Amino acid sequence: MNSELGNWLSGYIDAKGHFSVKPCRFKLYSNMCDLIRDFVGFGTVHSHKTGQHSWEVQSKADCLALTELLDLHSLRSSKQTEYLVWRRAVVFWNQADNVIDRKQAMDFLEERLKDVRLSRKL
Repeated sequence: MNSELGNWLSGYIDAKGHFSVKPCRFKLYSNMCDLIRDFVGFGTVHSHKTGQHSWEVQSKADCLALTELLDLHSLRSSKQTEYLVWRRAVVFWNQADNVIDRKQAMDFLEERLKDVRLSRKL
């Protein structure tokens, strides 16, 4: 991937992206969703009744691909902390065989993500 475009996308994710642990996914609302999906080669574009479009990353393979992209092109805002929590969830989701352990870890990481967002508002 072109370094300049990767850095642009990470900046755009900094501004408009949303990480979620339960379920494990990433969402970005933009009028450029098709372009972004075509650029990175993964994720799904959805059209909403409101006229908005979203680029969503939610399969295991796509979430791993997004972590690889963001590991190369780091986020530069406080959203980096959210990303690091989400990244731990993605890695665990792809490695955990035990459903109970996975649920407990995801519950913990979801609470951690809430704490990160709350601390930014203070």
